[in-house]
Amino acid sequence: AWLPVEGGRAQLPLPRQSPEEQQALDAMGRCMSCGACLEACPKFTQYGNFVGPAALNQVELYNRHPVGRLGARERLESVMAPGGVADCGKAQNCVRVCPAGVPLLDSIQAVSREATRHIFDWFTK
Repeated sequence: AWLPVEGGRAQLPLPRQSPEEQQALDAMGRCMSCGACLEACPKFTQYGNFVGPAALNQVELYNRHPVGRLGARERLESVMAPGGVADCGKAQNCVRVCPAGVPLLDSIQAVSREATRHIFDWFTK
């Protein structure tokens, strides 16, 4: 993840991550981008639009990180588009084949819940 910086400098001080937050995000951060989850996913195809479980895990990881939260809305809205979180069939093949034990389905469900809250916020404003 990166922060958009205006004028060449980040706004200091940046939010800090507590040891508890770091430990909670540790499992999601173990992704080594091997692509096994993409190979096992029936929704991720050569001609499809689905971004896949690894990308959705990264969205959740970055959105929960104190610095990543600064761009969470934009990141969330990008996976609410076609090919995003709603296209996941939740077959759980990605979880079964992940060699690092990344809780991919937990991440996907968390992103899906946030997307639902975001849509609900549109209607309640």
